[in-house]
Amino acid sequence: MNGQSSPKEPNPLGHGPGNAITQHGFRITIRKLPILKAEPIERMTATLGIALPEMIFGDNLASIEHLESGWSIEFNALHALDLVDKTGNSMLQVAHSKEWQSTREKKHEGITEVVKPFDWSYTTDYKGTERSASLRLRPSDIPIPLELLKRPDPIIFFDEVMLYEDEMADNGITVFSCKVRVMPARLLLLCRFFMRLDGVMVRIRDTRVYVEFDTRKVIREYTAREDRYEAIRQSDSIPHTSKLAAEFRKRAPFITETYIAYGVCEKLVKECARQADYTIPQRYEKDGVIPKTADGQDLGVGTGWWYESLGLTPTFNNWAQITFLHMYILTVRLRAFPASAAPTWHQHLLDHFFYTAEDRMVRDHNVYSRTVRNNYLKDLFSQWRGVLAAYDEGLVKGDAVLATAVWRNIFNGREDVDMKGLGEVVSYMRGLLKGLEGMDDEEVGRGEVVFGDPGTQRKIVEVKSRMMDTLPKTENTQSTTK
Repeated sequence: MNGQSSPKEPNPLGHGPGNAITQHGFRITIRKLPILKAEPIERMTATLGIALPEMIFGDNLASIEHLESGWSIEFNALHALDLVDKTGNSMLQVAHSKEWQSTREKKHEGITEVVKPFDWSYTTDYKGTERSASLRLRPSDIPIPLELLKRPDPIIFFDEVMLYEDEMADNGITVFSCKVRVMPARLLLLCRFFMRLDGVMVRIRDTRVYVEFDTRKVIREYTAREDRYEAIRQSDSIPHTSKLAAEFRKRAPFITETYIAYGVCEKLVKECARQADYTIPQRYEKDGVIPKTADGQDLGVGTGWWYESLGLTPTFNNWAQITFLHMYILTVRLRAFPASAAPTWHQHLLDHFFYTAEDRMVRDHNVYSRTVRNNYLKDLFSQWRGVLAAYDEGLVKGDAVLATAVWRNIFNGREDVDMKGLGEVVSYMRGLLKGLEGMDDEEVGRGEVVFGDPGTQRKIVEVKSRMMDTLPKTENTQSTTK
């Protein structure tokens, strides 16, 4: 469906706080707020009459408004979910339950028992919410002028926002999000529903809104694509992740970076989190009592260099900081991606960390309260911002400053720090950065990153620096030179 209009009549629309820009009389707004808390979720559930996705950003939105006329189009989670089938007549998973069940090797026996009386893939054909006293986009055969969008025009504004996400009981992913880019003469907003049901199918629903500023022409285009999962990954010539990405690009040539980045960043965060993984065995024991550290943290069991050689305790906080360190290394490399793509990769990398962290809170630490988890996540975000600033300063000012940042974040500023261990971490970071520098964007973009063992840096750290011989001798220093 295409539509065009030339808005002229007034009907003002107010906007909440957000990232916004006004260009040639059009105001573009992206509002990004935290995940909904319990009370708003209950209200939205009652309004919609269905259970909500696992991650629901009900206060987020993307909108385009023509200020003179008041005409606007907005994309939000509430209206998108309101178009999800609530009758059960189009439940994809029922039709594919035997196939889906077989791909799980009986892991999900009795799948029909968990199917809810609505389309729990949250598929929606939402095309946006128009607001105007009299103007509406009307059917048209005029396409979006792709040749104009292919021009290397400067991007003066870019942002994206997540509206909802669900992992479909660990059997796939459903994501609904918007992104917008504004050039000097035009803008393009893409609102995409993406669903992958593992072993069954992939589905994409795209709504694009194109605005030409000079003519005030607005074109909306809606497309729907889907195919069987195996049809997409059937080629044997490329790795699995690349198969999906290449086939998506082939079948949907105007697909954006975000969904490829989403899948690869999930893989990258798993690699970061694996470095200091730990378990809490008592969590799964009947009447098990989880041991605590001196400062009250749950004490787990972990193996590997960070715990066995460096002597860190297996706790959530230490796991988070070690994961942050590896994410920082990736962040530095992702900064070298094209300017239009880098923000997408940065955001998905951070998002996947928070998904992983929240899952760990519930799975290992019995933090079932959404409010408590949200408070922890806010603290983690503040810590991440501090990590970025501290490690950036260390890269610029030298290893002594970098070591200080590592000491504060990894060792929590302890006075009894293992200085050689600290040196190994710094040397390890420098080595990782050099290694990633030697990888091209395509390799990094496929997630082909594997971190090594920091213990290999011990011999390097033990080599005496030539600078030691240039230091002035103190009264307590004895020279062996005759």
